[in-house]
Amino acid sequence: MVATTLSRNRAITEVVATAGIWGVSFIAQRWALVGTGPLWVTAGRFLVAVMLTIPFVLSFPSVRQHLRLNQLALAFLPGLLLGLHLTLQTFGLRYTSVANSAFITVLYVLWVPIFDQFIGKKSIPTIHWFWVFIALGGTTFISRPEKGGWNFGDILTLGASIAGALQIFWIDKIVHRIESPLTFNILQAVCAGLLAMICGLMFEPIPNLAMPPISIAGILILALGSTLIGFWIQLRAQQVLSSSLVSLLFLLESPLAAFFGYLIFAEQMTGSQWIGAFLILAATFGAIRCSK
Repeated sequence: MVATTLSRNRAITEVVATAGIWGVSFIAQRWALVGTGPLWVTAGRFLVAVMLTIPFVLSFPSVRQHLRLNQLALAFLPGLLLGLHLTLQTFGLRYTSVANSAFITVLYVLWVPIFDQFIGKKSIPTIHWFWVFIALGGTTFISRPEKGGWNFGDILTLGASIAGALQIFWIDKIVHRIESPLTFNILQAVCAGLLAMICGLMFEPIPNLAMPPISIAGILILALGSTLIGFWIQLRAQQVLSSSLVSLLFLLESPLAAFFGYLIFAEQMTGSQWIGAFLILAATFGAIRCSK
């Protein structure tokens, strides 16, 4: 086990930074999807991340020493859950709207404290539930989910939300057994990438290697930023912060994604979306202040 070196304030800062990285990932996903399907984008982000780390792993024995079978076994379930989360989310987008997908996906902020309380037997303060529902209200304003009955894509996305919540919850259960967040992230990326690749082979044509440069750039950004850095920071932060607080802080991804969309694609935010962004910011600030 690696001793925790992060302070609480630094862990919070890093999670907020991760939300910003994942906000940028929405832009990178758009670019990546120019050249291939969503399932291959998901597989690519993980497998390219693994390939990029091979020279680093070979060069540093201190990193290589943690690539052991016991750590691979530990990373297997979180990796599958992570791959399942993103695979179901991207496959669900074939049948549902982006707005519905965005709202249903972030329901993990509700599932995580439920799992913590009823499976992990943790006591979740009432005030935390208050901030969760404020944040969900803010997400509703931002994503503006469409009315109507649920379709197949919504059900797949709900599965993605539950898988994402279980990944965060399970990391909290095993974090004390993780020897190195960096190497553990590589191992879970292998598991997630292989699952996404199998689904890609089943449901999408194999991508042409001569993809447009913008698509290659998008996959590289996803691999380096969202996968290698983002999930590594998640592992580091969960050594210090509760899974319920981490899941709520990740909701900052929504307003940050909208902000980056405004900067890069000149997408306009409506008044209701600004209200939603404010509610999410208020909820995350309130949760930080009230958490221990």
